[in-house]
Amino acid sequence: ITIDHQDNVGLECDGHSTGRRAAAVTSKFFNPTKLHQCPYCAYNTKKTTNLITHLRTHTGEKPFPCTYCAYCATTRESLKRHIRTHTGEKPYMCLHCPYRSAEKGNLNSHIWTHHS
Repeated sequence: ITIDHQDNVGLECDGHSTGRRAAAVTSKFFNPTKLHQCPYCAYNTKKTTNLITHLRTHTGEKPFPCTYCAYCATTRESLKRHIRTHTGEKPYMCLHCPYRSAEKGNLNSHIWTHHS
C-alpha cells in the first residue's frame, strides 16, 4: 500500500509503506509528546498510521479492493465488513437467542431491542 504525500503534507515515513512492515517501524514514528496534525482540518494524533488513515478521508484514497466486486475501502477493517456481504458470514452471535449478525453494531441493537 502506498500513499502519495501530495502538497508536501509533512508526513514522516519510511518510504511510504503501511501495513505489517510499517508496524515494525511504528515505534520510530510514535512520540507521545508529538502530535501529527492533519493539514486539511483540526484532526491530530500521536500515531503516524492514524494520520495516514485519516488523510484518506480528504484524498479519497481507497487502497483495499474487494475481490468480489469493484468496491474499494479506506481501511482493512472496512473491507472485512464489506466482504461479509458477499460471503454471508455472521460472526457475531447473540448469547440469548439464535440471532447472528455480520456487524457488531447490529448485534448490539438486537440485544438492546429484544433482551433489555
